[in-house]
Amino acid sequence: MGATVDCDLTAQGDTCTNAPRALCIFDYDLVLSSHSCSQTMSMSTTYLCRTNACTTSSWHDQCLATAAHAAIAECVRHGAYIGITSHSELDACWNDKVVQTLTPAAFPEFFSSIHYNKTGTDFSYPAIDDRANWNCDTCAYHFDGMIGGSKATLIRKVMAHYGLSPTSKADQSRVIYWDDDPALRDEVRSNLPSAHPIAVASTNPATAGAGCGIQAADVSAGWAALAAN
Repeated sequence: MGATVDCDLTAQGDTCTNAPRALCIFDYDLVLSSHSCSQTMSMSTTYLCRTNACTTSSWHDQCLATAAHAAIAECVRHGAYIGITSHSELDACWNDKVVQTLTPAAFPEFFSSIHYNKTGTDFSYPAIDDRANWNCDTCAYHFDGMIGGSKATLIRKVMAHYGLSPTSKADQSRVIYWDDDPALRDEVRSNLPSAHPIAVASTNPATAGAGCGIQAADVSAGWAALAAN
């Protein structure tokens, strides 16, 4: 257990910073994951391709998104908070989408971060493989199973976990939210107007790159939106 510190640490954990931390929030299906994407399917070991027991829409085949690793690594590099807001089913998809996919091998920067499941720093990424850290009112990770439900509601819960106020425009402006569903991005804009919803290629309606999940350009767009704030 590390020594307690009385300042916010940089991502490296070696110096203090007063810079407000960003909050990276990701949808899961077709954002952190991919489906019917030739690039990821052709490198099945790299992208942890599998046939899930749980159903996503009408399909079971899943790989990681092409830039899922890079997206999480960039958030860790910035010292940002990290959350997941998905309408996947937690119990049905726990093994397929968490235990077998959100692994140290796939996301080494996240799991090796000084903030991962640690005390003694100004915040902690909760252990992602512990169900107690999912689906509560102040949890960072959500598979709520509510297709068509509110993403803004889940984002508010992630903000609360990291000590941010959902009603504060300044705190909202620290949120970068990646989602492939334009309707859900619009819902977030309406309810958290200072947050930064970032488009990932959609399958409904279909757009270029659909099915491959988050791309490097999407990651860059999120950080550019934050910088322009």
